[in-house]
Amino acid sequence: MTLRGALIALLALVAAVPATAQDRLPPAPYAYQQLADPAAEAKAKALMDTLRCLVCQGQSIADSDAPLAGDMRNDVRSKIAAGESPD
Repeated sequence: MTLRGALIALLALVAAVPATAQDRLPPAPYAYQQLADPAAEAKAKALMDTLRCLVCQGQSIADSDAPLAGDMRNDVRSKIAAGESPD
C-alpha cells in the first residue's frame, strides 16, 4: 500500500468514527416514548409529521428510524411538555 493509499484509508476511518459513535448512545428519553398527556402528544405528533429528517430527507422525523430523527423527536416532545407552542 502506498503512503497516499494509507492516508486515504486513515482519513476514511477517522471520518466514520463520529457516525458510529452516535449509534452507540442510548436513545433520548422522548425519542420512542409518548407524552402522558394525550393533547400534548397530539400536538407533538402533528409537528413531528411536518418536520423532515435531515438524514433521510424524504421522511418526517415521526417516520424515520435515524438516530438524529430520534433526537429531534425528543426535542419536540420535551419542548411541548415544557409548555412551548408548536409555532
